[in-house]
Amino acid sequence: MIMEKCPHCRARLKRQRTCPRCKTDSKLALDIETEAQTMAGQAVTSLASGDAATAAKYAEISNKLHNTLFSRMLLEFSVNWGQSQLLSYKD
Repeated sequence: MIMEKCPHCRARLKRQRTCPRCKTDSKLALDIETEAQTMAGQAVTSLASGDAATAAKYAEISNKLHNTLFSRMLLEFSVNWGQSQLLSYKD
């Protein structure tokens, strides 16, 4: 997800780094958002390879960087899937 509004004045950004209204530089916020997306991608890749523990770690980082519905669901899924794997190994 790309930041659509300025975090300071809520003006529409239109893929700009600097707000046209208040001149706030959003580079740091955009960098954090990009890193959160990268961590979420790593979590999905880890899930696809069957590594729930690593997926949960990446999902947790992603959620801490940018708390979105997707990041929360990814974290919950990773943790629950990892727990179900542990239970299936015990049987």
